[in-house]
Amino acid sequence: EWAALDSFLRWRPAEPTDDRLLIVGITEADIQQVGTYPIPDGVLAALITELQRHEPQVIGLDLFRDLPIQPGSAQLNQLLAESPQLFGIEKVITSTIAPPPALPPERVGFNDFALDDDGFVRRAFLGAFPPPLHPEAERFRFSFPFVLAEAYLAQEDLYLANGRRRPDNMRFGNAELWRFMPNDGGYTRADASGVQMLINVRSGPTPFEVVSLAAVLAGDVD
Repeated sequence: EWAALDSFLRWRPAEPTDDRLLIVGITEADIQQVGTYPIPDGVLAALITELQRHEPQVIGLDLFRDLPIQPGSAQLNQLLAESPQLFGIEKVITSTIAPPPALPPERVGFNDFALDDDGFVRRAFLGAFPPPLHPEAERFRFSFPFVLAEAYLAQEDLYLANGRRRPDNMRFGNAELWRFMPNDGGYTRADASGVQMLINVRSGPTPFEVVSLAAVLAGDVD
């Protein structure tokens, strides 16, 4: 049934590229040009500064930065602390990786995913409590995609609310995010811990625009 679901998703007509979202990927050519890996904090600070020049509504830094990568940590920490539209990541479900220390907790989301038994990702977390042994196990966390979407939608006056059709669903305006349950679809007694939803994968060969770090730093990206 999972394979059938995958096939139906692939067979859907292609959707146009979503021009609301830009993905900046760090390519092998970028790494060779910078000359070291992980990418230093100063390079990330320059990248974020260039992106801010275009006044994006939200920026998500999907890289772990629990430890400094010199040079340039002071510049990156200042941006993390002072940029209200900038969000970062932590890891709390399968293992623990702390968020960037300079980032306020309300601008952090976890980037753990729920893997199916065949190793594929078909579900996304919206939020969850960390495991009992986590030092902050009592604090409910929201996922990285969720906090980005929430910040973006707030600028459109759309705020998180309980579902109308089912109270434990999450909702923004008229869009109700249907909560995944253990026996939904082709699942049987699945781990539905936290708040999860099935991913509605965007169809087509180019769902989003993807550019390189070097292209952004060179000023070649609108």
